[in-house]
Amino acid sequence: MCGGYTGEHDEMSNKFLMVQKKHPCGEGIQRNYKFLNGLNVSAIKTPYSYGNDDEWEIAVMYADGSWATKQVFPDSWDDVIGYISDKKLIEMLKRVDEYGN
Repeated sequence: MCGGYTGEHDEMSNKFLMVQKKHPCGEGIQRNYKFLNGLNVSAIKTPYSYGNDDEWEIAVMYADGSWATKQVFPDSWDDVIGYISDKKLIEMLKRVDEYGN
């Protein structure tokens, strides 16, 4: 199993709610971040994602489920961004939190 994670985890910060669970494909993990500004981030690590088991793939969405990745990250060429280290993920989450301010 990738990531070595088998359970579910909820974490609340003063900026977002994060839920982590096993990815629906059966391998890897998925984190869903819900921000106070209405944006959501899906972050996954699976053998099939852009980053495989080692790095994150993310997508940013509005509360209605429509894509927001290219609006928050204008240099992105797709609705998902891959090959993100843990450190870079934190930086990107901060950017999502600050979007629209």
